[in-house]
Amino acid sequence: QRQMCIRDRVKSILYLGSLVRYFIEVFGQTIPREVLVDEDRRIKGVREGDEVGVVLDEDDVRLFPPDQKDQLQKESS
Repeated sequence: QRQMCIRDRVKSILYLGSLVRYFIEVFGQTIPREVLVDEDRRIKGVREGDEVGVVLDEDDVRLFPPDQKDQLQKESS
C-alpha cells in the first residue's frame, strides 16, 4: 500500500452541517496550493493556522495534528 504525507498549515475551516471542510495550504514556501479535506466530524486539536499532516494513501485520506502522527500509524497497522 502506497502512502504519502503532506505537511503544512490549515488556512481555514468551513462547517457545512454534517461535513467539515479543511482548506490546507501546501507548498507555501514555494508555490502555494490549496488542498481540500472533507471530514464527517471536527478533528479535535486542529484549528486555523495550525500545522497539520495530510496522509494520502490508496484507500483513504486522513487529517491529523502533528503530535498524533504516531497514534495514526498505530491505528493503520
